[in-house]
Amino acid sequence: MVLAMRSLLLSLLVALGCETEEVEVFRADQGEAPEASEDPLGARLFALGAAHAPAYTPEEVGPFRGELRRGEVEDHSVVFRGIRCYVAFGVGGEGVEDLDITIVDSNGSPIMRDGTEDDEPVVGLRHGICPDVPGTYRVRVRMARGAGAYAVKLYGQDAM
Repeated sequence: MVLAMRSLLLSLLVALGCETEEVEVFRADQGEAPEASEDPLGARLFALGAAHAPAYTPEEVGPFRGELRRGEVEDHSVVFRGIRCYVAFGVGGEGVEDLDITIVDSNGSPIMRDGTEDDEPVVGLRHGICPDVPGTYRVRVRMARGAGAYAVKLYGQDAM
């Protein structure tokens, strides 16, 4: 069903004259990790999700990817549904020493952030990101130390 909806949306965008770009991303829910030689950040995200949040499934959105220098910040919009809880995993590539993730609500207020100083931030693992109000949130990625590529993937499960 999701694939049919994605195809329908793509067809609609093409019919409206919008430029589209097919991007190949890994699908951890298919049970296969991407080849580390082809997608090292994707392979690390897959391994983190499988090891630390086996009850969660990868969300359709993402992984979010980018490249930052020290002190730079990038926001990625995401819709959180009130009926689900989420965990955000991040990984930094070569040269990344401390990558931070903060979940920001629609008012711009931080609601949860990682507390580590490493290149694998995790938000929501102990206490899932379970919004009371569904809506558009932002996954804010900040390069605290170092510089390089990063990837962030959301995993979700129905709220209990």
